[in-house]
Amino acid sequence: MILELARTGPLYRRIYDALRLRILRGELASGVALPGTRTLARDLGVSRIVVLAAFEQLAAEGYIESSVGSGSRVAQQLPALQPQPRRRAAAADVAISAYAKRARQLSPQQPPGQERRAKGVIDFRYTTTIPDARTVAMWRQAVARAAGEPALDYPDPAGLPRLRQALAQHLREQRGVIADADDVIIVSGAQQALDLTARVLCDRGTRIGVEDPHYQGTRQVFAAAGARVIACAVDDDGLDIDRHAKRLGHARAVCVTPSHQFPTGAIMSVARRLALLRWAETRGAAIVEDDYDCEFRYGVGAIPALQGLDTNGRVIYIGTFARMLFPALRLGYI
Repeated sequence: MILELARTGPLYRRIYDALRLRILRGELASGVALPGTRTLARDLGVSRIVVLAAFEQLAAEGYIESSVGSGSRVAQQLPALQPQPRRRAAAADVAISAYAKRARQLSPQQPPGQERRAKGVIDFRYTTTIPDARTVAMWRQAVARAAGEPALDYPDPAGLPRLRQALAQHLREQRGVIADADDVIIVSGAQQALDLTARVLCDRGTRIGVEDPHYQGTRQVFAAAGARVIACAVDDDGLDIDRHAKRLGHARAVCVTPSHQFPTGAIMSVARRLALLRWAETRGAAIVEDDYDCEFRYGVGAIPALQGLDTNGRVIYIGTFARMLFPALRLGYI
């Protein structure tokens, strides 16, 4: 038997692929006897063990049937199949939910930070950071230490307890956040944190306030969840809740970036922070605080988080390691 084998991959797998393809194409019909393993090995110039491994895989998947004394045949119950070329599923191929339709319309075709970087060009994209050599060296050492004692069992779904404990302490000391390890959930970046928050807060038509201008990922994730997103203008002191309270009505939450407004960089004043907290308490609403870029300031010290002023548990605090370390880490927290 002549088989056209692929150029790469384990030899037994190449033989398996070639026979499987001929069966699927109907070139080897149901019930047709296959050459003996010794014969096929001689024809292909390979070890019989290699052919046996290929036959065992075909038999395990139901393509062939083997019996002692009778050799191997293409499975009797297998119809002739004609494989179709693979293609991406189109919108009309599969019924999808209303959420998926909204998300498809809202999501960008390509996430930021994927473009090629030309040498010698200054990169002004807000999504990327380049850690210094010392940070990279420390990260490499930490990964090596962790790999020495890998935790291979099912982890805590909220995140590794040691990480949550260290993070809670860091946030208390550096951001003024009032939280214990049990209050922290580790997620795959700030965008997933926003998505989970939207799932918890939103029903169809739920009113959610967002800053204007704002981070488009925030608007998209709440709109995809079915919320009615209400834009609230900001000025040099951030969002003024008194100005927008009437438009917000019975909003379930307001999303803010008080320590470093995106994209203006404005800092929400203490008076407006306290007013926002009072509004949330009066209306029974939540405040989603996205504390992105909180580590980076110019000319002034770190601005404490809004969450540290909250005495009624109204603030859902979101952060990420993308700026503190690097985006590829894909770690954030709620």
